[in-house]
Parts: sequence; structure tokens; C-alpha cells
Amino acid sequence: MRAEMTRIAGGNDSGKIIESCKQLFNQWCGFDFFLKDNLKVKILAPEEGIAGYERFCNQYFPNYLDEYSDDYAADGYIDTFKAQAFINGTLYGILLRSGAADNPVGWYEIILHEMSHIFCIIHEKDGTNFFYTYCTNDESGAIAARYAIWREFIADYMAAHINPYLHLLPVSELRKEVRLDDTNVFWGSQNAKTSVSSVLTSIFLNKQVYSSNNIDDILLYLSNNRIFASKTILDLYARLLDTIFNQISKEKFWEISVDFIESVGSTYVGLLMWKTASLK
Repeated sequence: MRAEMTRIAGGNDSGKIIESCKQLFNQWCGFDFFLKDNLKVKILAPEEGIAGYERFCNQYFPNYLDEYSDDYAADGYIDTFKAQAFINGTLYGILLRSGAADNPVGWYEIILHEMSHIFCIIHEKDGTNFFYTYCTNDESGAIAARYAIWREFIADYMAAHINPYLHLLPVSELRKEVRLDDTNVFWGSQNAKTSVSSVLTSIFLNKQVYSSNNIDDILLYLSNNRIFASKTILDLYARLLDTIFNQISKEKFWEISVDFIESVGSTYVGLLMWKTASLK
């Protein structure tokens, strides 16, 4: 842990936590990305429901009511989502569901995660929104699915680098988390993409892996400590881990290309096919 958690900035005051997160993020990226008036944050109370979501969007982000209507209007979405990031030109937003975290540390994780989403969308490809450019017109949905794996992982990874209350997983927790998430990785699983992102996050936020500069050392560490249920499964993840490691080793690791996302996707599809076949 990079800071003694003796006193958490802001305590239980959500406004102070948000301001603290803005300061932490700006310090990390080296410039004032989040300014006084360019970030709108709302905490959505359960009783506000879909109407509260729509009021927030109508006021600041009307485009999300059309393009994301299937998400927020889906049964149970408003009651279960933790947070969502929004962008409208140079105006940014975060919608937080009341009760999404039960302590200040949890709010730091959620808010910094959403801030990371916003930063990546703006900077991941020369100011071009990758999702809108390459995913929305992809009828097969393949690029969007592959991008989703990276998108969630990198937001977690960035947020962890910025968060002074970061918890790096010891080996026992890493083994437990990886094996649990990996059980959801098979063809037809609605949670497959999210689970693969969680596997990647757990591994690259492990104490040993976090400080390693060599992918071979990381793979050996995972093998020696039996992080995956079998050597075969580790071998299946190895190419994906290598691809991600090479990307996050770059100075501007948030900058991506279509080729990179395709590489993530091809290893993901191969992983799904093998896992699905093994379950028959």
C-alpha cells in the first residue's frame, strides 16, 4: 500500500472525496485535466430511478439518452450499476449510484475508475473516440466486445496507480480471485468479457507482478504459485497477458490502435473456444 490509511481525505463527505480525486488525477497526469467547471457529478438516489438518470442527461449529456437507451432502460440497470462516465465535447460527467460503496475507500476506487474512463476516451487515439469510430458501426459487435475487455481493465489499472489507498493483492487473494473469475469465461457466458478484465486486473495489481519488468518472470510467478486451476489454462492466458504487459509498459499506455484491440480480441476468442470445448 502506497499510503498509510490512517486518514482518508474527505472522510464520508462525497463532495470532498470528489475534489480530492480531481486533485489526485490532475497530479498523476501532470496537468489540469479536470477543471472547476468541466466535471459534473451527480449521486443518483434509488427513488429517482430512470427519471433521475434522464434529468441528468437532459441537462448535460442528451446524446446518451439515444445511444445508450438500451443500457439505462434495461430491467435492473438503475438499481445495480455503480457509476457511469459521460462526455459531451469538453464537458465530462459521472453519475454515481447512492450506496454503490459503503466506505470512503470504495468511493475513491469508483470515482477514479470513472475519471480514468473519461481520460482514456479523450486520449486513447489522437483525440478520436475509439468506441464511436470503430465500434458503433461494427454490425458483428466483435470490435466492441474486444474493446470492452481493455476498457474496463485499463480504467481499473489507471485508477489503482492514482489511488493512494491502493490494495495490492497478496498471492492468496490473487489465486482466489483469478480462479473464481475464470469460471465465468466460456462461450455464451454473459459475464465472460467482464471476468477476463477482472482476471487481468487482479494479476497486474498483485504485489509481485506490479513491480515486475519482465513478462517471463510474471508467467513463472503465476505458474509457481498455481494462480490458475491448471497449467493449460495459464498457457491459454499467456498470450493475452503478454499483449497487455507490452501495452502497459509504454509511457502512454492508454494510447491504443485497432491492431492492438484486434490482438486482445483474437486471444480472447481463442480462450473462449478452448474453455467452451473443455466443458463439453
